[in-house]
Amino acid sequence: MSKHLICIAIDDEPFALELIKEYCRKVPSIELTRTFNNPIEASYFLKNNHPDIIFLDIKMPELSGMQLAHKIKQSVIIFTTAYSEFAAESYDLEAVDYLMKPFNFQRFYKAIEKAEKYIQLKNQKHKPAISSYIQVKVEYKNIQINTNEIRYIEAMDNYVKIFTEQDCYITKLSMKAILKELPDKEFFRIHKSYIVSKQHIDYFSASDIAMGNKTLPIGRKYSSEFSEFMS
Repeated sequence: MSKHLICIAIDDEPFALELIKEYCRKVPSIELTRTFNNPIEASYFLKNNHPDIIFLDIKMPELSGMQLAHKIKQSVIIFTTAYSEFAAESYDLEAVDYLMKPFNFQRFYKAIEKAEKYIQLKNQKHKPAISSYIQVKVEYKNIQINTNEIRYIEAMDNYVKIFTEQDCYITKLSMKAILKELPDKEFFRIHKSYIVSKQHIDYFSASDIAMGNKTLPIGRKYSSEFSEFMS
């Protein structure tokens, strides 16, 4: 990424904070600017500061990491804990990763990569998109659809379903034909049955992408090209 991602760490264990400091120094794309062993002090700091990434312990006195996470809106959270029972709740809070102590540098670096991808996608979603339209025939009517509103397209025999935020349009077209009509820098075929809009992707892995509550699979033959498309 083009600039350093600003990070802070919150943990009541001094050894854990020192380890995070050591690992952060090894990653050129991030900068650890503050550490806190008191979650109350960290909470006051976060009222007026919004770091890109927060390394957050879960079990702390006075204010738990879970309680603090509910107050964090703009930063990406990576939980660091010795307690596996909080994993499910952490993902409900949209944490990008959950590091089980003791974790090594390789596992730490994998979490950073996830955070960087998440932030990159979030920034792309907030870039103003150039409006364009496609025209399709729906029940004998010619309909114009703003491509910025298209979330994904699904194949259905000799038809395709075009899903926007509000509607679903069914038109007689092949996936290959409709892909030619779409801006090639904004849409990608991830599977024989799916085309997705880059700006509507919330998160992706090697095997699937997420759009809100919808998860779509990435076909094996499309996986490597999709990673290049998203980079």
